Amino acid sequence: MGEQYQLLDSYKICKYSGGLGPKQRQGDFKSPEGFYSVQRNQLKTRQPLLQSD
Repeated sequence: MGEQYQLLDSYKICKYSGGLGPKQRQGDFKSPEGFYSVQRNQLKTRQPLLQSD
């Protein structure tokens, strides 16, 4: 069986953007479309993360 993806949540990843649409050239201020993974050590939160034991 193939893997199935499900949207869990969405986040704004770019404060400045070149508008909607695919990235066409370097410097157009658009983010490439795709799947991104974020590791815990990459998070920059204003509140401490809760840890489960």
